Amino acid sequence: MSTTLSEFPSPLALRERVPWRTLLLGFLLSFGLTLLAAAVFAAAFALGLTRLNDGRALPGVTVGGVALAGLDRASAEVRLREELPSLTSGHLTVRYGTVEERIEYSAIGRDYNMAAMLDRAFGVGRDGGLIEQAQEQLRVLLNGAAVEPSVRWDEAELEQRLLAIAQAAAVAPRDATIDRVGDRYVVRPSGEGRTVDVNAGLGQALAAVGALSPDDGVVRAEATSVAPAVSTADAQAFVDQFERVVAADLVVTGGNVVERVEAETLRGWVSLIGSDPQTWRVIVDRVAVNDLVGSLNEQVYVEPRSASFEWRGEEAVPVAGANGRELDTRASADAILAALNGRTGGGGSTRVSLSIVALEPAFTTAQARALAPRVERLSSWTTNYISSERNFFGANIQVPTRVVDGTVVGPGEKFNFWAIVGSLANYPEIGPGGVIIRGRTDPTGALGGGICSCSTTIFNAALRAGLEMGDRRNHAYYITRYPVGLDATVFKSGSSVQNLTFTNDTTSPIILRGINRTGKVTFQVWGVPTGREVTFSEPRIEDIKVARDFFEYSDKIAAGKTERVEYPTDGFKAWVTRTVTDEDGNVIHEETYYSRYIRVHGITLVGRSPGDPPAGTRIER
Repeated sequence: MSTTLSEFPSPLALRERVPWRTLLLGFLLSFGLTLLAAAVFAAAFALGLTRLNDGRALPGVTVGGVALAGLDRASAEVRLREELPSLTSGHLTVRYGTVEERIEYSAIGRDYNMAAMLDRAFGVGRDGGLIEQAQEQLRVLLNGAAVEPSVRWDEAELEQRLLAIAQAAAVAPRDATIDRVGDRYVVRPSGEGRTVDVNAGLGQALAAVGALSPDDGVVRAEATSVAPAVSTADAQAFVDQFERVVAADLVVTGGNVVERVEAETLRGWVSLIGSDPQTWRVIVDRVAVNDLVGSLNEQVYVEPRSASFEWRGEEAVPVAGANGRELDTRASADAILAALNGRTGGGGSTRVSLSIVALEPAFTTAQARALAPRVERLSSWTTNYISSERNFFGANIQVPTRVVDGTVVGPGEKFNFWAIVGSLANYPEIGPGGVIIRGRTDPTGALGGGICSCSTTIFNAALRAGLEMGDRRNHAYYITRYPVGLDATVFKSGSSVQNLTFTNDTTSPIILRGINRTGKVTFQVWGVPTGREVTFSEPRIEDIKVARDFFEYSDKIAAGKTERVEYPTDGFKAWVTRTVTDEDGNVIHEETYYSRYIRVHGITLVGRSPGDPPAGTRIER
């Protein structure tokens, strides 16, 4: 029997014949199929688990240690609120400085951030694709998934409440103030304030509220002192300045004056003034100081006396003038203020010397001496009068004439009758005299009555010197001793004043010479000759109203006696023109003086006898 070899290759032979690439491909195919099977299994697992727990927490999920497996969202929230400790029942104790208050957790809405917690819990194992979900869910099944609780609160409300507590703890500083009580100043003390830094407690509050603990929290912040802008010492320093100013009397001297201003008076002069508490100043009332200086000046003042002239025959002889004196009121007041203000710093003075200045007269002795050889009489006028009760027996004419005598009127200066004569009450020699009241003569109805003889005489002398005339007024009725239309009355009656003025419009001083003689008064104008010529027109008289003369029966005088009380005087209008030319014939002044004189009927009183007509009955003479 013969043996033959099989034609089938041995396994080794076959192995040697299969290419390696084929083997590798087979292996990869097998592995891939295995993975695919695993993925299909995982997907099927995940899909199954997801469908099994659709809308429910996966097994193994906990929040804060509370298992939520198989619970839907609502049930999960219920379980969490049942098993987790409450975060709304506690409070914060806030101690800011000396103020302590509580903030209830419920007031700031402190609670679990339930929505976020459930979002995280129900999101476990549901993120990514099926493979990722399967892997995550498998991990959760094996190891569980713990979600940490979280807290929420109203931060704005918390901060607002902390701020309110801080404001309650804060105390505004109190500045020292000064009040005047009577004539003294009193300091109202200052006080320190305090403040709390809200941010210092805010961090503590956030940490306590954010902790997952139902325990109460504590927030502490110390108050900080706030100094006042004006301390008690600051205010007292100003009061001390005031007290130093008024602590002692002030003696004021000058000329023949020694005045002591007592400390109590100074208290009324001095004040503490300030627009705000940091700008107080010691102020001395300048008005009060000026009033003092003004009253002292009345005692110090001596009016300067201008040089004048007296006459030796027709020669003008200078009469020396004299300087006056007065206070330099501004400098004196400044000196008093400086002395008082100097006391604020502890210095100053208790004595002040007033500033006195010399007053030179308007017309000096030297000027009079220089003028005397050059002056001549430029004009003259004389008025005759009868000395009687109507002129206080001549005194009411003679006294003002004596006062005006020697008056010097400088170039461009104005002569003012009342400014020179002044108040008639200052002259004891002057008494009551005649006055025209409502067209009737009252023989003794006015102090100084009859003075118009002086003023009319001055007016006519000045007219004839060719000077520039000013205020002038005629009498109510014509008086025969005066030139027609050229009389000049003067009077003072309450607020009504009639003056006589003229201006020296020459280049040199003029001098008024008044001469009193029995029954006549004369005024002359002396000066450096100007070459002026003065002419007058004849008076133009119109509208004459003839006066009548009556007897009037009266019970005021003895029976059968008569007494003339009014002379008949015609009424009329008069115009007189004066023309003044210079040495070259040029007209300097030309004016017309108009006078309207009323009519006055003559009256002679007749004492009534039995059978005579009633008192007041008039019979024309």
